[in-house]
Amino acid sequence: MIRKILLSCVVFSVFAPLALVGADTPMAPATLTVAQIVEKNVAAKGGLQTWRAVQSMSLSGKMDAGRNE
Repeated sequence: MIRKILLSCVVFSVFAPLALVGADTPMAPATLTVAQIVEKNVAAKGGLQTWRAVQSMSLSGKMDAGRNE
């Protein structure tokens, strides 16, 4: 029990100041427009012409439906 309390105090003393420092700094405004973000995304994936040349796509994976095995 004492170990849990001590660990909680240590964790709180480390992370609390970090949260307070982050709360004082305002968020910087977004400098990219939506069009610029989309343009960069398309360019990172090979360009618009490459995407237009795609005829089919295939996805595979495993889905967990909640059964515990």
